[in-house]
Amino acid sequence: MSPRSRKKSRLLHWRVVLDTNVFLSGVLWPASAPGRIIRLWKNGHLQLFLNEDIRKEYLEVLSQFLNQSVLSRWQKWLTHPALISAVHIHLPHYPELRDPSDNPFLATAVFAQARYLISRDKDLLVLKKFHEVEIVKPEEFIEQYRARRS
Repeated sequence: MSPRSRKKSRLLHWRVVLDTNVFLSGVLWPASAPGRIIRLWKNGHLQLFLNEDIRKEYLEVLSQFLNQSVLSRWQKWLTHPALISAVHIHLPHYPELRDPSDNPFLATAVFAQARYLISRDKDLLVLKKFHEVEIVKPEEFIEQYRARRS
């Protein structure tokens, strides 16, 4: 294995799930921490996991802010097999959640064995860790990513 492919395979261990707010913020504000996360994903440094419900939610929210041409590009990116790891699961119910609408994000992260669920949602952040998935703010993720890369 070449040093380059070894580096790439090591980078793909950064398995993440983004909540909708972080995804939207990353699309709308590319210079922000969520924007840097979106760039890392689009450049192949992160493996983004989502299920069909999350994909639909992303697109529904994006459609409120983007014109059809730009939205169409995001639709392609969100279904591109080299960029997206789709998870097909029956969502379990996690009774310990304060907000049941967070369930798809946690279930996807757990099922995909994601390392991080990146969110600004206080109901998620209060958990800190859930079934081996670290729940962090975008800025914390960027900090950890930089620290582990150096």
